[in-house]
Amino acid sequence: MIEKLLKQQAEEQKFAYLEQREAACKELVFESRRTKALQNEDKRRSQIEELEKKRSEGMPAQIQKHQTEIAERKKDFQALRREEKAKKRLVNVEICSEVIDLIMDIANEAYEETKKNSNGKIDKPVWREWMKYFKDNKLVSRARKGLLNQPEEGAFMIPDTASQMSEPAADILEDLKKPINEVIEALKGD
Repeated sequence: MIEKLLKQQAEEQKFAYLEQREAACKELVFESRRTKALQNEDKRRSQIEELEKKRSEGMPAQIQKHQTEIAERKKDFQALRREEKAKKRLVNVEICSEVIDLIMDIANEAYEETKKNSNGKIDKPVWREWMKYFKDNKLVSRARKGLLNQPEEGAFMIPDTASQMSEPAADILEDLKKPINEVIEALKGD
């Protein structure tokens, strides 16, 4: 029995040693993993800090470059926009100049016609004829002199202006009793 007890005690000591060894191995593996994780974490932090440092050093240069590119694009766009506006303005100036020439021609002819008539008024058929010339983009003075079919000297006319103006101006300009403010508002609306 003592032998059995001794044998049992030896086995128990062996199992206790194995359990202690297993616990020490587990502790060693756990500690090893923890130190590796901490080393990896430190490595990651240092890499992130390094990247942020590089970004912060390179960022102002990139921002400055980007801002200069934006400023250059803005200048180019503004130059193109100015050119487009200048072209539109030139066309508008030509159209306005043409219309003013026609209006001034009608005004001169109206002045001369009122001087000729004893009552100082222009006859409605004559006025309608003049409005027809106006709509057709023709000078009344040339029509009265019979020079409509001959080319004008030094004049520039935009051919599509007459077609643009003839439709909205048809009823507006023929109504002589309409106040000038209403005529202007109707032309603005078109």
